Amino acid sequence: MLCPLVLFLLACGPSADPEPPPKIEAPKTASEAIETSDPQAVELVDADGLKALLEGPHTRHQVVNFWATWCAPCIEELPRFRDWAQAQERADLVLVNVDIVQVRERLVQPFVEKHGLDEFRNVQLNDRDPATGLQKVLPEFSGILPFTLVIQPEGGQNRTVLLGSVHTDRLDDVIDSN
Repeated sequence: MLCPLVLFLLACGPSADPEPPPKIEAPKTASEAIETSDPQAVELVDADGLKALLEGPHTRHQVVNFWATWCAPCIEELPRFRDWAQAQERADLVLVNVDIVQVRERLVQPFVEKHGLDEFRNVQLNDRDPATGLQKVLPEFSGILPFTLVIQPEGGQNRTVLLGSVHTDRLDDVIDSN
């Protein structure tokens, strides 16, 4: 009885291979992602952080688009927003993702990188229920995505709400009228 136990313990002992296993780098924590200056990071923000981001101060118009990876109209309009933002200098594009935080590394970050959105400010609402969290910050949010705000430079309270999918000529019209 003792002999099989000894053989088992010897078989499970250290390997004869002298090369140590490769180190696996731990994934970034949420606080590290927020503190890094990596333009590819999707920052996690709570309701207070989102409110501060929206209220400014801003020196240029802010076009803030709220989107999710599961929202087909959102996915359709993001390339238009990207191309528009790259071609103009009057406004900053901010993308706010409202997927649940658990899919950030698996879906959100790869999507942002794949579609060339990583040159813009990307944040994700860190809330158990992102829709409810968004309604706390933005009472005008009706639960429909996509949802876009155009915020004037002088302050976050002076803003235009655009519901549903938006064409970039509408963004230009709103910015020109302010």
